[in-house]
Amino acid sequence: MNTYAVEGITWLDKDFFANMQNDKKRENLIELLKITENDSYILPFSPHMMIAVKKQKHG
Repeated sequence: MNTYAVEGITWLDKDFFANMQNDKKRENLIELLKITENDSYILPFSPHMMIAVKKQKHG
């Protein structure tokens, strides 16, 4: 089972939407999100989380 931050810590960027329009800043924000989205120490910074599970086949 894995827990992922939906917004991650990128929501703390007060200029998030403007920065997503800039190629370099968007690249940096996405990289930051990838690095931190599953970090158990940083998860509490995200206002929403998602738990992903895979059902195992029996037999």
